[in-house]
Amino acid sequence: RWRSSADRLSGRLLLLAVVGLRALSNRPKETTPPVPEAPPLTLKLDPHLARIDSIARQAIAAGGFPGAVILVGHQGNIVYRKAFGYRSLLPQRQSMTADTIFDLASLTKVVATTTAVMQLIDQGRLHLNDPVGKYWPEFNQNGKRRITIKHLLTHSSGLRPEVNSRAHWRGYEGAIVAIAEDHPVNPPGTTFKYSDANFIALGEIVHIVSGLPLDVYCKKTSSNLWACAIPHFCPREAGSRALHLPMFGGIDCAGARCMTPRRTAWAV
Repeated sequence: RWRSSADRLSGRLLLLAVVGLRALSNRPKETTPPVPEAPPLTLKLDPHLARIDSIARQAIAAGGFPGAVILVGHQGNIVYRKAFGYRSLLPQRQSMTADTIFDLASLTKVVATTTAVMQLIDQGRLHLNDPVGKYWPEFNQNGKRRITIKHLLTHSSGLRPEVNSRAHWRGYEGAIVAIAEDHPVNPPGTTFKYSDANFIALGEIVHIVSGLPLDVYCKKTSSNLWACAIPHFCPREAGSRALHLPMFGGIDCAGARCMTPRRTAWAV
């Protein structure tokens, strides 16, 4: 039973690592150097979990993702914790460490923004079928009057996948102006298209309705789930610890090294 449970658990954890840490498909071709391993924590390792090492090394060598930290908990104890591969590839390779902080990126759409929106709906301060322009009048420009809160939540607003790059915007305020001035690429309610713009707009609506920026609202209304899932909303809150994504490109965020593959996240 233990072997079967451990196999399933290690498989799920590795799948999560692959999804969350996949490298960009257009990275430069080069000879893959030996995969480094960071020293594991001093733990009593069950032999049934030893196969995680070979699975992780094989996946990294195959190019599935550049690096991962894998942790297994069992009956309230950490029974496996180890770092593999790299936490950064450019401008230079940096080996992964077990204490690396990762950007959870678009998980905040579900864990933070959606939760905040639904709380405001429960309170009667926001309504799913209301047009976005009811709360954010500037959004009504250029054919967006029919877009509702529900359209934004379900990625059926018709907005483009990313904030319009032709607007040459930068920073949060620039993104808000670019979204307000943009036009839909599809009629609302007709097409599913995953869009960062939808949830940036929802974050602005939370700000307008609650009077608090999204990150401040989430802290003030945080549940145990939020506190456990998102320990730091912004890189600067991580203190002196470096924040990394094992991807390409990077920016310096208040002293922390922040790696992100998404142009929208980079610009905001």
